[in-house]
Amino acid sequence: MKRLKSILLAGGVAALLAALVTGCVSTINYAYKNGDKYTPGDRTISEKIDTIDIDYMSGDVNFSCNSTNTITIKETANKEISDKMKVHTWVDGSTLYVRYCASAKSLDFNNIEKKLDITVPADVELENLRVDISSGSFTGNGIIAQDLDISASSGKIDVDCTGKKIALDVTSGYIGLKQHGDSDSIKLDTTSGKIKAEVENANKIKMSQTSGDVKFEGNDIKDFDYDVTSGDGNFKFGKAPETSSFTGTSSDITIYIPSDSDLTADVDINSGDFDYELGFEKKDGKYIAGSGANKMSIDTTSGDIEINQIKAGE
Repeated sequence: MKRLKSILLAGGVAALLAALVTGCVSTINYAYKNGDKYTPGDRTISEKIDTIDIDYMSGDVNFSCNSTNTITIKETANKEISDKMKVHTWVDGSTLYVRYCASAKSLDFNNIEKKLDITVPADVELENLRVDISSGSFTGNGIIAQDLDISASSGKIDVDCTGKKIALDVTSGYIGLKQHGDSDSIKLDTTSGKIKAEVENANKIKMSQTSGDVKFEGNDIKDFDYDVTSGDGNFKFGKAPETSSFTGTSSDITIYIPSDSDLTADVDINSGDFDYELGFEKKDGKYIAGSGANKMSIDTTSGDIEINQIKAGE
């Protein structure tokens, strides 16, 4: 939430969330640069855009593709609101900035509930898509962007996308990812919540969470890193990653890889069982299958580990 912190001044996120929870009238400072250049309300944009930067403090954001050649911004609210409280947008060159409301001090949030829908042409490939949401969820379908950076404090992120660099971060909530094509790096972080990810190809994936379960499927992953404090993980790989690391506390980890995988597994379990279907031979304290070319490290404090074969047809 680094960009959100720079936008919200006195009062901060905590004040906004408290107001939303209690339903009380609340004022908060929400100031950002070039506020006088923004346009309030719904809008159709015909300019060529390669970067979209969204800051939406409270409410759900839906991002989708359409068959037209324009970008549309449409907002709905639970009651009539002033122009000052409507979504504000600014096109600066090839960058579209989207803000929750006007840049101002002591804005009055009186039981306002809003939802934002953004549609872009289906053939548009963005260079950057950046999204910050304080309280709410983000849903994105058909996104094509070189760099996706999406974060939410409370809510969920559910994305279907193609991108070279993907970073999804939720403090409390769910992360869902369906990735297509080739990615250089994918980073998924959540403090409390579940992660479900389907990935085609990626050079590097890093997943971390404090509390929650994971279900992951990946076709071709070169480097994989998973770290959890409390939660169970289920991982299925179309081929064994060249390097992989699994670290867990109070976590059961189940890994599925092809039966003909060349793998060296370094397994360190403190209180838990290790079971496997792969044809391992134990040598110098490590488990080796085939040539052992791919390296896997597993370190858990409390939990069971399984390395199973992917059966035909799975």
